[in-house]
Amino acid sequence: MPPDLAAAHAIIARFRVSLATRPDRDEVRAQLAAAFVEHVGDLWLAGRDAVSPEWIAANVDEVLATIERLYAKADDDERPGVGEFLGRMAWLPALLQRLDQPVPRDGQAG
Repeated sequence: MPPDLAAAHAIIARFRVSLATRPDRDEVRAQLAAAFVEHVGDLWLAGRDAVSPEWIAANVDEVLATIERLYAKADDDERPGVGEFLGRMAWLPALLQRLDQPVPRDGQAG
């Protein structure tokens, strides 16, 4: 697995595993849902014709798990479109890193 792909996969996998135990998990899921809706064309080529914002919000964990599995297998996947998908998803690791930053209890970013 190339270093950039391995690093992205590690970020996504770590975030996915930790999400369920975060005290702010509902807020973070809402932020992820909003990002998935914003990038719906990156996730589903048919865009909003394929999924609704409500469906995305109800399935954030499953969407994230699917993305993580795709990243895990991307290096060995020789099907056309894998590189294109990874390119479309380039925004996700940076978003997850930002969401993974602790927020002080007073709500002010440090």
